[in-house]
Amino acid sequence: MFVVLVHSNSYDAFYLSCGAMYLIACIALLLLVAAINSLYAALGSPLLPGWIASGGDPCAEAWQGVQCNGSDIMSIVLNGANLGGQLGDNLGMFASIKAIDLSNNQIGGNIPSNLPVTMQNFFLSANQFSGSIPDSLSSLTMLTDMSLNNNNLSGEIPDAFQSLSGLINLDLSNNKLSGSLPPSMENLSSLTTLRLQANQLSGTLDVLQDLPLRDLNIENNLFNGPIPEKMLSIPSFKNDGNPFNSTVAPLPGPTSPLAPPHAPPHSVVPASGQTPTSDQTPGKHADGPSASEGSNSSQKKNFLTTKRVVWISIASVLLFIILALALLLFMPKCSRGREEAGGIFKR
Repeated sequence: MFVVLVHSNSYDAFYLSCGAMYLIACIALLLLVAAINSLYAALGSPLLPGWIASGGDPCAEAWQGVQCNGSDIMSIVLNGANLGGQLGDNLGMFASIKAIDLSNNQIGGNIPSNLPVTMQNFFLSANQFSGSIPDSLSSLTMLTDMSLNNNNLSGEIPDAFQSLSGLINLDLSNNKLSGSLPPSMENLSSLTTLRLQANQLSGTLDVLQDLPLRDLNIENNLFNGPIPEKMLSIPSFKNDGNPFNSTVAPLPGPTSPLAPPHAPPHSVVPASGQTPTSDQTPGKHADGPSASEGSNSSQKKNFLTTKRVVWISIASVLLFIILALALLLFMPKCSRGREEAGGIFKR
């Protein structure tokens, strides 16, 4: 009797376990259906075969563009399906989705901040999305490819790439993005393709110089400063339409210890004003005056010359005034003398 009781309890536990697993699966399926119903409603209930606004089973009923693994939705691909509306706020409810491709539609609104953390491919190019790129991008640690190009996105690129070391391709071109490239982009250690052309991005390219880029397009932006020398070896590098300096930033060289200070020179001193040649480093000047001493000497000479010219000008003016006064004093005497001489001659 005791054995039968244990046996019965084992079956009860088994059935309870199966019931719990079934219940969890049912809840997961209900959440999944709710998520895709919500997306369908947010898109404006377009004419898509199989899609309905409430209920249904997108995997068992083979809804258009939906690919599943069992009862899990793995991808939604509706490229060029004439979709409008928005994405809504429930994309994060897709618990196992790997890819979302809604490119080449007329979807507008903001890109939602609640994104599926399992996503590897995220394509929203050639739509009408506006607003900024969400900071929640940082949670997509499995992301390998993302295209948000040809939209109306604005604001700065978020500093959200710290954990996206697996990202390979990134396209943010043809938007209205502005500001500098975020520092966290230097963590994109797998990035080979980056397209940022036709935006209003500014600042330097320093954060990109150590990335394994093979294809980089930054044309028609506001980038400035010298181009890091490392980036000139990128096989496809398009950078026209930016106010870059004509110089190229040199590669950072190895640091060398500071040379000890030299004793005062005891050999032949060069002529005054002579400066060291270009091949003399700051710690190894020739036996002559330093650049600062030459500059001070030149400034002193210029000051003395200017002072001398001023004094000469003042002396000339004073001399002219004295001569003018002398002439004024002398002219009446001369006139009086002439009158006296004329009177004597008449007598």
